[in-house]
Amino acid sequence: MKLEEIYGPIAGEMGEVEEVISGSIRGARDATILELGEYLLSSPGKRTRPALVILCERAVRGGGGNENGRALIETAAAVELVHMSSLIHDDVLDGAEMRHGKASMNSKWGDDVSIAFGDYVYAKAFELIGASGSREVFVCMSETIRLMCEGELGHVCRRGKIDMVREDYIGMLEKKTASFFGACCELGVIVGGHKGEVRRMLGEFGFNLGMAFQIADDCRDLMCEEESLGKKAGQDVLAGDVTLPVLLLFESAGEAERA
Repeated sequence: MKLEEIYGPIAGEMGEVEEVISGSIRGARDATILELGEYLLSSPGKRTRPALVILCERAVRGGGGNENGRALIETAAAVELVHMSSLIHDDVLDGAEMRHGKASMNSKWGDDVSIAFGDYVYAKAFELIGASGSREVFVCMSETIRLMCEGELGHVCRRGKIDMVREDYIGMLEKKTASFFGACCELGVIVGGHKGEVRRMLGEFGFNLGMAFQIADDCRDLMCEEESLGKKAGQDVLAGDVTLPVLLLFESAGEAERA
C-alpha cells in the first residue's frame, strides 16, 4: 500500500495542513527567513506525523470530515514544523551534506544560520500549539520535545562507542523517534475529545510504529542507494553512529573481526 492510498481519506485535511505550514514560514517579513523558508518548503517530506494526528482524531471520532476545525489542522501542522526543525538541527550535528535529494541547509548556508533558522521554525510550531488553547496539547508536545532532546543528546554523546549495549540504542530510539510518533497519535486523540485508555492505546501504537520506522531507517542507511535515500548512503556510519545493524554485526563477530 502506498502513502497516497493511506492519506486518501484525509486528503482535504492534509491540504489544509500544508497551507498552514506554508503560511507559518512565508508569513515572515525578513528576506533571509523567506529565502530559507522557500528552500525548506521546496522539498517536503512524507508528512507522516501530521497524518498520524489526523488519522487518530478521525479514528476516535469514528466519522469523516473535520469537526474539530482549526485546532486539528494547526496541531497537525505544529508537529510537522517541530519535525522539520529537528531535521535542520540533526543535519548540523551530523555534518550532513544532503537532505531530500538536495543540499542540506547547513551545507548551503552554514551551521550558524541553520541552527538559528531551526530555532525559528520551532518557535512557529509553538505559536500554533499555543493557538490551540489546549493545556493537554501543550503539555504533550512539551514533554515530547524534552524526550527528543534527551534522546539526541544521548545519541551524540555515544557516537563511536562500539561497546554500547543494545538497551542503550533502544533507549535512544524510544526518546528520539518513538516518543514523537506516540505523541502524534495522542494529540489526535486529545483533539478528538477522548482520553484515558483510548489515548494510551493509540499512543502505544504510535510508539511501536516509531520504533519500527527508525530501525528500518537505520537498515536503509546501510542497504539503500543515495537516490532512494535522498541523502548520502552510509551517513550514520560516517557520523560515527552505532545503530542496531552495526551492534548486531559486532555481537556476532569474532574477537579478531571486532578488532
